Amino acid sequence: MQSRSSSLSNRLAEFDVDIFRELVALCIVKHDLPFQFAEYDGVRNLFVYLNPDVKVLSRHTSRNDVLKMFKREKERLKEFLHYIPGRVAFTSDCWTSLNTDGCISLTAHFIDDNWCLQKRILNFSFMPPPHNEVSLAEKILLLLKDWGLDKKVMCLTLDNASSNDLCVDMLKNQLKVLCDGDHFHVRCCAHILNLIVKECIKDVDEVVVKVRECVMYYKGSQVRKQKFLESAKVCDLIYSKGL
Repeated sequence: MQSRSSSLSNRLAEFDVDIFRELVALCIVKHDLPFQFAEYDGVRNLFVYLNPDVKVLSRHTSRNDVLKMFKREKERLKEFLHYIPGRVAFTSDCWTSLNTDGCISLTAHFIDDNWCLQKRILNFSFMPPPHNEVSLAEKILLLLKDWGLDKKVMCLTLDNASSNDLCVDMLKNQLKVLCDGDHFHVRCCAHILNLIVKECIKDVDEVVVKVRECVMYYKGSQVRKQKFLESAKVCDLIYSKGL
Protein backbone atom coordinates (compact mmCIF):
# COMPACT_ATOMS: atom_id res chain seq x y z
CA MET A 1 0.00 0.00 0.00
CA GLN A 2 1.33 3.42 -0.94
CA SER A 3 1.92 5.88 1.83
CA ARG A 4 -0.25 8.97 2.18
CA SER A 5 2.61 11.30 1.24
CA SER A 6 3.57 9.32 -1.86
CA SER A 7 -0.02 9.15 -3.17
CA LEU A 8 -0.36 12.92 -2.64
CA SER A 9 2.85 13.59 -4.53
CA ASN A 10 1.63 11.42 -7.42
CA ARG A 11 -1.59 13.42 -7.69
CA LEU A 12 0.15 16.79 -7.48
CA ALA A 13 3.19 15.96 -9.58
CA GLU A 14 2.43 18.78 -11.99
CA PHE A 15 1.01 22.06 -10.72
CA ASP A 16 -0.79 24.24 -13.27
CA VAL A 17 -1.15 27.85 -12.10
CA ASP A 18 -3.90 28.60 -14.62
CA ILE A 19 -6.02 25.65 -13.48
CA PHE A 20 -5.44 26.62 -9.86
CA ARG A 21 -6.64 30.19 -10.43
CA GLU A 22 -9.59 28.91 -12.44
CA LEU A 23 -10.64 26.65 -9.56
CA VAL A 24 -10.35 29.49 -7.05
CA ALA A 25 -12.50 31.76 -9.25
CA LEU A 26 -15.04 28.97 -9.71
CA CYS A 27 -15.16 28.41 -5.96
CA ILE A 28 -15.84 32.11 -5.36
CA VAL A 29 -18.69 32.14 -7.88
CA LYS A 30 -20.24 28.83 -6.88
CA HIS A 31 -20.31 29.54 -3.16
CA ASP A 32 -20.95 33.31 -3.38
CA LEU A 33 -17.69 34.16 -1.60
CA PRO A 34 -16.08 37.61 -1.41
CA PHE A 35 -13.11 38.31 -3.68
CA GLN A 36 -10.87 38.58 -0.63
CA PHE A 37 -11.54 34.90 0.07
CA ALA A 38 -8.12 34.07 -1.40
CA GLU A 39 -6.50 36.51 1.06
CA TYR A 40 -7.78 34.73 4.18
CA ASP A 41 -4.87 33.48 6.27
CA GLY A 42 -6.41 30.05 6.69
CA VAL A 43 -6.99 29.68 2.94
CA ARG A 44 -3.45 30.85 2.14
CA ASN A 45 -2.02 28.37 4.61
CA LEU A 46 -4.03 25.62 2.95
CA PHE A 47 -2.77 26.59 -0.51
CA VAL A 48 0.84 26.69 0.66
CA TYR A 49 0.46 23.32 2.35
CA LEU A 50 -0.80 21.74 -0.87
CA ASN A 51 1.95 23.35 -2.92
CA PRO A 52 4.71 25.51 -1.40
CA ASP A 53 5.37 27.14 -4.78
CA VAL A 54 1.86 28.56 -5.15
CA LYS A 55 1.71 32.32 -5.50
CA VAL A 56 -0.51 34.18 -3.10
CA LEU A 57 -3.62 35.56 -4.80
CA SER A 58 -5.07 38.98 -4.03
CA ARG A 59 -8.71 40.05 -4.18
CA HIS A 60 -7.92 42.07 -7.31
CA THR A 61 -6.52 38.99 -9.05
CA SER A 62 -9.58 36.97 -7.99
CA ARG A 63 -11.90 39.67 -9.32
CA ASN A 64 -10.09 39.75 -12.68
CA ASP A 65 -10.19 35.96 -12.92
CA VAL A 66 -13.94 35.92 -12.24
CA LEU A 67 -14.53 38.59 -14.90
CA LYS A 68 -12.47 36.61 -17.41
CA MET A 69 -14.50 33.51 -16.63
CA PHE A 70 -17.75 35.46 -17.03
CA LYS A 71 -16.72 36.83 -20.45
CA ARG A 72 -15.61 33.40 -21.64
CA GLU A 73 -18.80 31.68 -20.49
CA LYS A 74 -20.91 34.46 -21.97
CA GLU A 75 -19.35 33.98 -25.40
CA ARG A 76 -19.82 30.22 -25.10
CA LEU A 77 -23.49 30.64 -24.17
CA LYS A 78 -24.01 33.22 -26.91
CA GLU A 79 -22.69 30.77 -29.51
CA PHE A 80 -24.87 28.00 -28.09
CA LEU A 81 -28.02 30.14 -28.25
CA HIS A 82 -27.17 31.17 -31.81
CA TYR A 83 -27.55 27.58 -33.03
CA ILE A 84 -30.74 26.54 -31.23
CA PRO A 85 -33.37 25.72 -33.86
CA GLY A 86 -36.41 27.50 -32.42
CA ARG A 87 -37.29 30.84 -30.97
CA VAL A 88 -36.67 31.98 -27.41
CA ALA A 89 -39.17 33.08 -24.76
CA PHE A 90 -37.99 35.73 -22.33
CA THR A 91 -38.97 36.91 -18.88
CA SER A 92 -37.87 40.20 -17.37
CA ASP A 93 -38.44 42.01 -14.10
CA CYS A 94 -37.10 45.01 -12.23
CA TRP A 95 -35.75 44.91 -8.70
CA THR A 96 -34.57 47.51 -6.20
CA SER A 97 -31.74 46.78 -3.76
CA LEU A 98 -31.54 47.90 -0.13
CA ASN A 99 -29.50 50.94 -1.17
CA THR A 100 -32.22 51.80 -3.75
CA ASP A 101 -30.16 50.82 -6.82
CA GLY A 102 -32.40 49.60 -9.62
CA CYS A 103 -31.66 46.38 -11.49
CA ILE A 104 -33.28 44.49 -14.34
CA SER A 105 -33.14 40.78 -15.09
CA LEU A 106 -33.52 38.96 -18.40
CA THR A 107 -34.04 35.19 -18.54
CA ALA A 108 -34.21 33.02 -21.67
CA HIS A 109 -36.43 29.92 -21.95
CA PHE A 110 -36.06 27.59 -24.93
CA ILE A 111 -36.39 24.00 -26.15
CA ASP A 112 -33.11 22.24 -26.93
CA ASP A 113 -32.44 19.56 -29.56
CA ASN A 114 -33.67 16.86 -27.16
CA TRP A 115 -37.00 18.65 -26.65
CA CYS A 116 -36.12 19.55 -23.08
CA LEU A 117 -37.05 22.93 -21.62
CA GLN A 118 -33.96 24.96 -20.76
CA LYS A 119 -33.55 28.20 -18.83
CA ARG A 120 -30.61 30.60 -18.72
CA ILE A 121 -30.31 33.86 -16.78
CA LEU A 122 -28.72 36.16 -19.34
CA ASN A 123 -28.52 39.43 -17.43
CA PHE A 124 -28.87 40.95 -14.01
CA SER A 125 -27.94 44.51 -14.88
CA PHE A 126 -27.95 47.90 -13.29
CA MET A 127 -31.01 49.89 -14.34
CA PRO A 128 -30.62 53.64 -13.79
CA PRO A 129 -33.71 55.85 -13.47
CA PRO A 130 -36.15 56.67 -14.88
CA HIS A 131 -37.90 53.29 -14.96
CA ASN A 132 -40.55 54.36 -17.47
CA GLU A 133 -41.75 52.48 -20.54
CA VAL A 134 -39.21 54.13 -22.88
CA SER A 135 -36.22 53.30 -20.69
CA LEU A 136 -37.41 49.73 -20.11
CA ALA A 137 -37.96 49.11 -23.82
CA GLU A 138 -34.56 50.53 -24.72
CA LYS A 139 -32.82 48.50 -22.03
CA ILE A 140 -34.47 45.19 -22.98
CA LEU A 141 -33.81 45.78 -26.67
CA LEU A 142 -30.16 46.58 -25.90
CA LEU A 143 -29.79 43.34 -23.91
CA LEU A 144 -31.40 41.27 -26.67
CA LYS A 145 -29.11 42.74 -29.31
CA ASP A 146 -26.08 42.18 -27.10
CA TRP A 147 -26.91 38.46 -27.05
CA GLY A 148 -27.78 38.42 -30.75
CA LEU A 149 -31.32 37.23 -30.00
CA ASP A 150 -33.37 40.20 -31.14
CA LYS A 151 -34.49 38.25 -34.24
CA LYS A 152 -35.34 35.05 -32.35
CA VAL A 153 -37.83 36.43 -29.81
CA MET A 154 -41.02 34.41 -29.35
CA CYS A 155 -42.65 36.19 -26.39
CA LEU A 156 -41.89 38.30 -23.36
CA THR A 157 -43.30 37.70 -19.88
CA LEU A 158 -43.67 40.77 -17.65
CA ASP A 159 -45.70 41.70 -14.61
CA ASN A 160 -48.89 43.75 -14.82
CA ALA A 161 -47.47 47.23 -14.29
CA SER A 162 -49.07 49.77 -16.63
CA SER A 163 -45.66 50.90 -17.88
CA ASN A 164 -45.00 47.39 -19.17
CA ASP A 165 -47.97 47.60 -21.55
CA LEU A 166 -46.46 50.61 -23.31
CA CYS A 167 -43.01 49.00 -23.16
CA VAL A 168 -44.33 45.94 -25.02
CA ASP A 169 -45.97 48.09 -27.68
CA MET A 170 -42.66 49.82 -28.33
CA LEU A 171 -40.77 46.53 -28.52
CA LYS A 172 -43.24 45.12 -31.04
CA ASN A 173 -42.23 47.82 -33.49
CA GLN A 174 -38.54 47.02 -33.03
CA LEU A 175 -38.64 43.19 -33.13
CA LYS A 176 -39.74 40.61 -35.67
CA VAL A 177 -42.58 39.04 -33.70
CA LEU A 178 -44.95 36.22 -34.64
CA CYS A 179 -48.67 36.63 -35.40
CA ASP A 180 -48.36 40.43 -35.51
CA GLY A 181 -47.45 40.37 -31.83
CA ASP A 182 -50.84 39.05 -30.68
CA HIS A 183 -49.14 36.54 -28.36
CA PHE A 184 -45.99 38.51 -27.68
CA HIS A 185 -46.89 39.91 -24.24
CA VAL A 186 -47.40 37.20 -21.61
CA ARG A 187 -48.59 38.39 -18.22
CA CYS A 188 -46.82 36.85 -15.24
CA CYS A 189 -49.08 34.30 -13.51
CA ALA A 190 -47.07 34.54 -10.29
CA HIS A 191 -47.67 38.29 -10.15
CA ILE A 192 -51.39 37.82 -10.80
CA LEU A 193 -51.65 35.24 -8.00
CA ASN A 194 -49.72 37.58 -5.72
CA LEU A 195 -52.21 40.38 -6.38
CA ILE A 196 -55.13 38.01 -5.72
CA VAL A 197 -53.66 36.80 -2.42
CA LYS A 198 -52.93 40.37 -1.27
CA GLU A 199 -56.51 41.35 -2.01
CA CYS A 200 -57.87 38.34 -0.12
CA ILE A 201 -55.62 38.94 2.88
CA LYS A 202 -57.24 42.36 3.35
CA ASP A 203 -60.31 40.52 4.72
CA VAL A 204 -58.23 38.92 7.49
CA ASP A 205 -55.86 41.79 8.19
CA GLU A 206 -57.16 42.16 11.75
CA VAL A 207 -56.52 38.50 12.53
CA VAL A 208 -53.04 38.60 10.97
CA VAL A 209 -52.14 41.64 13.08
CA LYS A 210 -53.25 39.88 16.26
CA VAL A 211 -51.19 36.79 15.42
CA ARG A 212 -48.13 38.92 14.71
CA GLU A 213 -48.53 40.82 17.99
CA CYS A 214 -48.76 37.52 19.88
CA VAL A 215 -45.60 36.24 18.24
CA MET A 216 -43.74 39.48 19.00
CA TYR A 217 -44.90 39.32 22.63
CA TYR A 218 -43.64 35.78 23.24
CA LYS A 219 -40.40 36.30 21.33
CA GLY A 220 -39.70 39.49 23.27
CA SER A 221 -38.60 37.59 26.36
CA GLN A 222 -36.85 34.28 26.95
CA VAL A 223 -39.10 33.61 29.95
CA ARG A 224 -42.27 34.11 27.88
CA LYS A 225 -40.89 31.92 25.11
CA GLN A 226 -40.12 29.13 27.59
CA LYS A 227 -43.61 29.34 29.08
CA PHE A 228 -45.12 29.16 25.61
CA LEU A 229 -43.11 26.02 24.78
CA GLU A 230 -44.15 24.44 28.10
CA SER A 231 -47.80 25.21 27.33
CA ALA A 232 -47.46 23.68 23.87
CA LYS A 233 -45.97 20.54 25.46
CA VAL A 234 -48.81 20.29 27.98
CA CYS A 235 -51.35 20.51 25.14
CA ASP A 236 -49.48 17.75 23.23
CA LEU A 237 -48.81 20.11 20.32
CA ILE A 238 -46.11 18.78 18.01
CA TYR A 239 -43.90 21.55 16.72
CA SER A 240 -40.70 21.44 14.67
CA LYS A 241 -40.27 25.14 13.99
CA GLY A 242 -40.15 28.25 16.13
CA LEU A 243 -42.71 30.99 16.19
